[in-house]
Amino acid sequence: MVKLSPAIGDLISRALGLFGARMCLVFVKDENTGKLSVGAFATSSGVIDHLPAQIEVLVQGEFGLADWVLRNRRALIINEVPSNIVNPGPRLGRVGQYRAYPILCVPVEHHDEVVGVVVVIDSKSGHFTEPDQRKLSRVAQSIASGLDRDRNA
Repeated sequence: MVKLSPAIGDLISRALGLFGARMCLVFVKDENTGKLSVGAFATSSGVIDHLPAQIEVLVQGEFGLADWVLRNRRALIINEVPSNIVNPGPRLGRVGQYRAYPILCVPVEHHDEVVGVVVVIDSKSGHFTEPDQRKLSRVAQSIASGLDRDRNA
């Protein structure tokens, strides 16, 4: 995990509360490799020290949602997740179904460059909307400023 300032942790917690979400994550793009890594995350049940396998499958990796948002520079709202996507299968040593949750991903942009991705999983409303996307995009702008301060510190 990338070390980020406490201010970014506060923003993640704010996003978690804003949506009544199950989990909020910030992925940060490595300046050298261009790959995403987890910068920080918060859950509705408190802090955990690892990402559950089903979350890793959905948001990380070569075909993950966060990587899609990074490559396409566009937000993504998924309110219905097909069951074949949430079954990680033998690749992770697990077979079986996981409950699918609505997901909202937005790029974190700074000076016309995507420097990360914010992901919110599940909301108290049971789905995400365009106004939710705009709210999370405003949080992402604050996170971008924080990442810039962290990199220049």
